[in-house]
Amino acid sequence: MTSFPFVICIVIQWSAGALRLQLDEHADPPKLAICIVGAARMIVNEKVHGSLERHLLSTKYARGLLKNTPDLFVSVHPGDSKKIKPDGLHSSMSVPESSIRDVMRILTPVNYTIEEGTGPYPFDFSVRHFIPDKLCYKSKFYHVPKNEHYNYFTSDVLGRTMNNFYSHKSCHTLVVQHENDTRLRYDNVMFSRPDIVWRKDFPRALLSRNKMTFGHDWYQVVPRKTSQYLGTLLDEHFLNKDPPVCTAKDPEALVLYTGERAARKEGVELDWTWAYHTYVDVMRPDGRMFNR
Repeated sequence: MTSFPFVICIVIQWSAGALRLQLDEHADPPKLAICIVGAARMIVNEKVHGSLERHLLSTKYARGLLKNTPDLFVSVHPGDSKKIKPDGLHSSMSVPESSIRDVMRILTPVNYTIEEGTGPYPFDFSVRHFIPDKLCYKSKFYHVPKNEHYNYFTSDVLGRTMNNFYSHKSCHTLVVQHENDTRLRYDNVMFSRPDIVWRKDFPRALLSRNKMTFGHDWYQVVPRKTSQYLGTLLDEHFLNKDPPVCTAKDPEALVLYTGERAARKEGVELDWTWAYHTYVDVMRPDGRMFNR
């Protein structure tokens, strides 16, 4: 008889644990908006947009605001600078707008924008006229001795970076517009390059209300309350008379700073990681796959 209360306690505790597990399994998955942003050139390749269909847009771990799969938004520009790096050229860095629209019919985004040409910002020195603080993003020569600090923001890189973050802004605006139209709100927002090939199904661990996961500058999956930091990066860091920072040595460092700032202000964790690098490759303009 002395053991009877103990047995009852164990049964009750086990039952409560099983009930919590059952509720978790049947809980609604988080509402996810996916923003594909930047230069469109590789999204027209079947390996790219086919992998989006198979491994990302069909995930069972997230849903949209009004449907059982994530909501896709796209903001891309058909053209880009012919420079791959400051010391290299590539001849074909644009795709026909009609080809992009063909892919949109396949992917069926909630909304999308095809920006004009290469985006609003030029790739020569005139791009600096758009930056109110003339001391920001002063470029040094690209080739430097190992371990010496350098600034990667040549005029070409600066123009491409500003056009990329213009796409972030445009796509995030589409996300907010859909929230306003439906009077619902996403739990997470993902920003991704248009040249990523997914090799595996989207991992559930990327979705969190308390953690931002940055696959460096390839993709970012963030809680909704932090998505505006990436959505307003152009305005905050390039078009602002008093930017939070303007000394980043390259675009990747600026993305990292933005993540750190968002995490600090919103009280969430930032995971800047290559832990999921086996899930994705980047397709180069010549069709070759690249990983870290």
